Amino acid sequence: MDSHSILKEKLRPSNAVLEATNRKIKRSVSMAYGFCNIDNMIDMMMLRCSDIDVRLPWDYEAA
Repeated sequence: MDSHSILKEKLRPSNAVLEATNRKIKRSVSMAYGFCNIDNMIDMMMLRCSDIDVRLPWDYEAA
């Protein structure tokens, strides 16, 4: 095996990760049937599939 093949094998994501992301996207699409435009649906998918911690206004402590 050459070094390119070894590197490709190490960087290849597992099928479970791809299937989990696909399932999240399909759930998001089914939840988004009531959205008025496609941008809101895409934003929701990006939030659900990322590791962004979204804090809601009532999660902030009162100063």
